[in-house]
Amino acid sequence: MPKKQSIVSLPSPEEAGQIYHAQLGARKNDAYKYNRLIMEHTLSPDGSIKRSVSMLIEALEDGVEEFFWRVPLLSENSKVAGIRVAVNSRIRGYQSQTMESMHEIVIRSEMLTKGETLHIGLEYYVSNVCKVNKKGLLHYELDYTFAYKPISTTKSLEIRLHAPRGSRARIETNLPKPESFIVGDNRLIIATEEKFQQGDIAGNIQLEYRSPYFVPLFSLVISLLFSAVLVLIQHGQTIFGSWYLAVIAALFFITSFVSLKVFRIE
Repeated sequence: MPKKQSIVSLPSPEEAGQIYHAQLGARKNDAYKYNRLIMEHTLSPDGSIKRSVSMLIEALEDGVEEFFWRVPLLSENSKVAGIRVAVNSRIRGYQSQTMESMHEIVIRSEMLTKGETLHIGLEYYVSNVCKVNKKGLLHYELDYTFAYKPISTTKSLEIRLHAPRGSRARIETNLPKPESFIVGDNRLIIATEEKFQQGDIAGNIQLEYRSPYFVPLFSLVISLLFSAVLVLIQHGQTIFGSWYLAVIAALFFITSFVSLKVFRIE
């Protein structure tokens, strides 16, 4: 069951873009560029996010050996944890630190020469970045704001948003005509260099999510209701006398009312 979140409010896509711009605006990296950058955001019902990043980097000068990945924290309760850099014989290690409202990961590799490329795979978790609203028993709504600001030249960018199975998604971005499509339970946004030359990318995704236990539990309640009705039909007159039809009607009414309030059937 999702844990109760301490987040009161989250920034809008426009505000998230402004936060990214404020925290990263003065930072520019001309030592390397991203030939391809894929960012995957896997949303969890507890309000945390797993981010997987795949970078194909090209050195723009000789002697490049440090690569920076910065994570602006949109909530004062957000924390970065579970950092993992994919095993690569050319990677020498990494360091990470939190500086005020931003977490910085520095990945070190063997020294690259100009024009040389390197693939880096990175994973980490960010807590308290989704607003979780409980709508009923095992029924939740998640609200997640994401953003990206290129501080290095980025030729190809792909953002993938993975929703929990069985959820319904609504998404908005500041792109004029976002190329988006759904594959199974995933919502993917594809963006190219031309689309974010003039500014940052920001968006918001709202998910309506029911736990996998929702359907079995609801089915159990309905089964118990029918069992109770059958018992009343067979023995109700003996137990309640002439009032047994009223008892059956009352049972239907009470069960329907509780189901609507608890399960929020729409």
